[in-house]
Amino acid sequence: MCDMQLVVLISRRRTQQPCHASKSFLAGIISKLDYIASLGVAAVWLSPIYKSPMADFGYDISDFRDIDPLFGTLDDFKTLVAEAKSRGWSMLIIKIESITFYFFLIICESQSAKILQALVNFVF
Repeated sequence: MCDMQLVVLISRRRTQQPCHASKSFLAGIISKLDYIASLGVAAVWLSPIYKSPMADFGYDISDFRDIDPLFGTLDDFKTLVAEAKSRGWSMLIIKIESITFYFFLIICESQSAKILQALVNFVF
């Protein structure tokens, strides 16, 4: 028999409410961790929170090493991870690297380079 565990997806597009504008997305999650724990979750799965120009709802990540100020701070994220770890939870974050390619310098500089031809010839 399969041992199933509950993973909760917290999407910032669904949880940001105008009445909570003073609290960041990550701080809001931290404030609800006891409720989330009462659901019996094994893992928390977040939609993208990385720094992004938001042309594609945050999936177009421009910096994988930082949190977008729209959602909180890196310290907020570190607190969330520490709190999740103390509860024995796993943390998952949606990260689709193929969407970020057009922000990388090598692509920006490749308009007249061999790299561009290599990308054109790449077979998916």
